Amino acid sequence: MSPAYAKLLHAIKASGQNPVCMETDPELWFPDTGNGRGDARTAKRFCNECPVKNECLSFALENNEQDGIWGGLTSKERSRLRGLGRNRQSQHRPNQSRRLG
Repeated sequence: MSPAYAKLLHAIKASGQNPVCMETDPELWFPDTGNGRGDARTAKRFCNECPVKNECLSFALENNEQDGIWGGLTSKERSRLRGLGRNRQSQHRPNQSRRLG
C-alpha cells in the first residue's frame, strides 16, 4: 500500500464519513469534457467541501492518475501542477556544465 493511499484511507476514517465521491455516480468524477457533455464544475464544488481533499490530491499525484477529478483538480490541472514541481527541481540543480579543476 502506497503512503499516499494509506494517508487517504486514514483521513477518510478520521473524518467519520464517506466522501461524497464514494456515494455518488462515478460519471460525475470522470466528466467527458471533450465532447461538451461533461462538466467538471459540480465535482469540483463537492471537492472543495471535502475534508480529505488534500489527501485525495496527494494520492492522485503520487499515482499519476490521468483521468477524473481528484482533490478538486482535473487531469490537465494536475499535469500542470506536476510540471511546476519538475521546473522547481530543475531550477535548484547545480549547473553541471561548469567543471571545477
